[in-house]
Amino acid sequence: MKLELTNSLGYSEEFPLKSQTIRISGFFNYLQLTLGEELLDEVKINDRIFYCNCGSDNKYVIPCYMSRENSSTIQFNINGKTIRFVLKYDEEMYAGDKLIDSFADFHRTMKDWIGNEKKAINDLVQAIQDGEIHLLQIINPLSGLDDESILEDINRVLPFALDICMKPRQHLRIDEEILAVELVKRINPSSLQHLASHSEHWRARTITGLIPSRLRAEVYEDDINIYENIFFKMVVDAILKYVVKKHDEVKIAISQKATLLDWEYYASEVNDYKRIEMLQNLLPEYDSGNEDVVRTQFKKLKDKLEMIEKQISSIISTPFFQSLDPIERLELPIQPTNIINMDNRYNELFKIWNKLWNSDKKTQEDISGASISNIDEYYKVYVQVMTIYALYLQGYTFQKDSCISLTSSDCFNINLKLINENYVITANGNKCGLQDVLTFKIEESLNYTIKMPASFPVSLVGLEDEEIFKEIWEDDNQILLFRKKPTTILEKKLSQVIKKYGDSRKNLSNSDSIELKKLDLEWRKQLSEQVAKMPENRFFDLNLHMLFSRIGSSEKDLLKYTTSILESAEHNKNCAHIYVLPIELHDFSKVENINVLKRLINFGEAYGIEDAPKYGDYRVGIFPVSQTDLRSIQRLSKLFNLFVNHQLIKWGTPLTSCPSCQSNNIIKVDEHSWQCRESDCQLIWGVTRCSTGCNEFYEWMKPNLEVKINQKTDTQLDKILLTEMIFDRLVITDFEYKNDNDNKFHYYPRCPKCGHSSLNYHSN
Repeated sequence: MKLELTNSLGYSEEFPLKSQTIRISGFFNYLQLTLGEELLDEVKINDRIFYCNCGSDNKYVIPCYMSRENSSTIQFNINGKTIRFVLKYDEEMYAGDKLIDSFADFHRTMKDWIGNEKKAINDLVQAIQDGEIHLLQIINPLSGLDDESILEDINRVLPFALDICMKPRQHLRIDEEILAVELVKRINPSSLQHLASHSEHWRARTITGLIPSRLRAEVYEDDINIYENIFFKMVVDAILKYVVKKHDEVKIAISQKATLLDWEYYASEVNDYKRIEMLQNLLPEYDSGNEDVVRTQFKKLKDKLEMIEKQISSIISTPFFQSLDPIERLELPIQPTNIINMDNRYNELFKIWNKLWNSDKKTQEDISGASISNIDEYYKVYVQVMTIYALYLQGYTFQKDSCISLTSSDCFNINLKLINENYVITANGNKCGLQDVLTFKIEESLNYTIKMPASFPVSLVGLEDEEIFKEIWEDDNQILLFRKKPTTILEKKLSQVIKKYGDSRKNLSNSDSIELKKLDLEWRKQLSEQVAKMPENRFFDLNLHMLFSRIGSSEKDLLKYTTSILESAEHNKNCAHIYVLPIELHDFSKVENINVLKRLINFGEAYGIEDAPKYGDYRVGIFPVSQTDLRSIQRLSKLFNLFVNHQLIKWGTPLTSCPSCQSNNIIKVDEHSWQCRESDCQLIWGVTRCSTGCNEFYEWMKPNLEVKINQKTDTQLDKILLTEMIFDRLVITDFEYKNDNDNKFHYYPRCPKCGHSSLNYHSN
């Protein structure tokens, strides 16, 4: 028997096959169990049965899914013996109970909505629009905040807390210690009795008595770690926890408001009416006219919370607070002692404690707690539903048979199909190694026609309804329009239509029979020649990996974990791997290395010069999707616009309508570029050559309009987020920008293959 732990980078370590706990720091870990004559009865992952198949080498592969406890527990039953293998992940990767419960709630909502039925994708879209399913959490930290609020009470009791730090209640504690005689201030009869029986403490013995060198004496000390002061520390900690939580809510709310304003502003700047329409559909109650008032309120609340945090910091930094036992906690509920009841300071803190405790208790009752077992599936379902709605907001039309269903193991299956004159998109669940992925196949839609002979006697009306003829259209001019190259079976069926027609006719004259045979031969020959000329449909697979994991906020953690993710992807010229995580970008605001930060908002096109050769050219990317980040829907929308348009340009597919406004007013600018001629669009796209790096050709697209930047960027993260917002889904490459003295916007694309931009070149 052999047990190996392998990570995404291919590193393996062997462990003895016994119950044990180990610590790990990375994604995509899996166990490989190799057995000889032994029999594997059962495998459980986080207490759920996992069905794994045995390979030809008698090897079992078991993924290490993360649980609520930030660990994976793999239980093997081998020949009736139970072995528990526990993997503890780095604390930085833990998402937290609040986030876990949020996605679990969404999963329950989806499960209740679907029930035991198979639901159409169009029904899902309607349920979202009707408010049955909520995709986003709009944070309103002002709700419930009035004169009687907890926050006001906190502000009122903090002076009492500070006064306790200056003049705390304490008890006098008497201890007995062995001290040098010169340090003894007070003795009692027991001191002399102890000296008489301990000669080691004698300095000398005279005729008058003993001269001591050390004595046991009473030592009087003030004891501050009494019940009431331990309670005091607990309530201060609880207040701080509440205030920090509220402060985080405010920061998210302010960020959401800023995102909405930027969304609306830059959509207007580039005349992106589709983006404005998306915003209206996503948040129908959004009113930009009222935003100034709300933002002012949020700012005041933020200032107030920061002031309270400073007060709490002053309390925590006092010598008294620092001297309290940092570990000791009291058994709940807190007992109102005489001091707590009679000392007004402690009593006021007791009142706020009860409010905080009851509030937290109610919150705990509202969440599912230990019932949560399949965190990865919860997040996967959320991202899938968000993706569907993003496609809908983009204007995609789902085929009637596109559906979503629930399996017996509470997993969701999604199958959908989107048809455009230039491409077909199909999506379904798939496996990429051990990872569950949602694969979108972008397949080129041919416009290959075969003109049938003028004397063709057979009508093909209706045949397009048959399964075998789904990709064929027929019009009044008797032209077959092929969206893809026919299969051998389809070609055979088509070649036989005249013969079958002749066989069905009775009493044909010899001349008619001869004429039909002649037409049959001509048709067979023509069809064979045309099908032989017909190209194969080109395709591209977009693999969406949904990872319920966090990343540490330091540059070191960011580099470490993103490398683990990026290196796990299998590189193939016909596919891309995009990894989606529920991370909060503001956690990384202190990271100054912009090239490392770019790894977090990346579709495979935005890497710097070090990363681009390894991960660029649309091969592998990472970006965040969460319930509170309003940019999530924009990123998912851009995901499809970027990959679809990039592939169409790369394939040289002639676009008959503008990728942005869908206008047919398109002109060819030169050999390699085209432009929409609508005055309020002017999108330009095509192929260009990298002039500052690899010298390779790459595809690009951007609006040809002036843009005014309405804010400054204080951090590298701010700069990346602004770049993301300016053109949104109307670009397929990363870019840099600068404003000249006239505040005119200058756009410099970044080569997705080598990571070089032309900004420095033009600056010099």
